[in-house]
Amino acid sequence: MKKIEIIASKEVKANEFYAKFKTELEKSQVLPGDYLLKFILPTDSRKIAQLNRIFDDRILTFSTRESKGGKYTSVTIRIFALDADTVIHYYREAAAIERIMML
Repeated sequence: MKKIEIIASKEVKANEFYAKFKTELEKSQVLPGDYLLKFILPTDSRKIAQLNRIFDDRILTFSTRESKGGKYTSVTIRIFALDADTVIHYYREAAAIERIMML
């Protein structure tokens, strides 16, 4: 029973975070328009390809930069977003990638 409670608690916190994030996006961004997403993840071509697939044909630019030690890769993606919900959708999808950090 404890595991179910923890999962439910994480989902509630995620929903609260994204609700606040949506409000901030709507205040600070002009959408529809270009939006820059940044991620850091362990250097692994499969994880980078998985991230790339999430965005399909929405990508305007996709660039990567490996850390000095080569352990991590920073990924910058520029998309055309119709609205704040579009941006949040992509962040939620990316969150499923193990060990990804979203900036």
